[in-house]
Amino acid sequence: WRTKQNLDYAYLMMYVMNKGVYYVQLEDDVISAPSCVSKMKNFAMKLHSQQWFVLLFSQLGFIGKMFQTRDLGYMINYMLMFHKDQPCDWLLDHILYSKVCSADKSMRHCSAQKQRLSKRFRPSLFQHIGKHSSLPGKVQPLKDKSFRMAGNLFIPHNNPPAKVTTTIKHHQSYSIEFAYAGRKMFWGIKPLKGDFINFQFLNPTELNSISISSGNSEHPGDILNNAEVCLLQDGKEVKSENFVNIGKFNHGNFHYVFVKNNKLGKISAVKINLLQNSTSWIIFREN
Repeated sequence: WRTKQNLDYAYLMMYVMNKGVYYVQLEDDVISAPSCVSKMKNFAMKLHSQQWFVLLFSQLGFIGKMFQTRDLGYMINYMLMFHKDQPCDWLLDHILYSKVCSADKSMRHCSAQKQRLSKRFRPSLFQHIGKHSSLPGKVQPLKDKSFRMAGNLFIPHNNPPAKVTTTIKHHQSYSIEFAYAGRKMFWGIKPLKGDFINFQFLNPTELNSISISSGNSEHPGDILNNAEVCLLQDGKEVKSENFVNIGKFNHGNFHYVFVKNNKLGKISAVKINLLQNSTSWIIFREN
């Protein structure tokens, strides 16, 4: 796989080397931090008076590496000459070594000079997702611990005042009450068939929509499936047979929009019922 990757990157660099000032290597299986483009641009502009060869916006592999297009020739030549021998991130390290290191200098001196040409931005702006590549034989289980994307881990909303109860145990302080109040996400421990989450409104409410999204960028597998959402209309006694089923979770998400003048009227409760045992924990990042 490293041969194909080196050649792909080299040909891409050839195509763009006369089309701009900066070049950033990305892939289609990464997630980015908010405002990543402006942060990269500002960091590069701040260093415009300094000599550098590569800016590192991610800690792992070759993702998030920025070059000045005038320097791409070095990478192109190296990757074409050694495309069968080493992956591109190793070749990048060899380029830096050949530019500033020599046999009459210590390794400490060499490392310091390489850092002068290789500037690191913290925290990382990109995170690789998934483990298995489309390139045969390539597996990437590592994660960039410097990456932070808190803005997309939880999205709070102004929900109607309600008493929230659940039979699902939560991890640490990630309770459903805090999530509903907009303070942090809900992180439930392996829900079982028959578990439920109930939102009992303090005052019957005419709802515009219901939106519940599970999983997030750091834990994409912690999603809720095999669950239904039911409503209890105002004036109805709190019995299971009085709840109206309005749909099920689909790929970890549930979205429902109420049409104007609908027959349901005011709602006194919304309930999520687990229909099967979950194989994973669940995260509500938006509710």
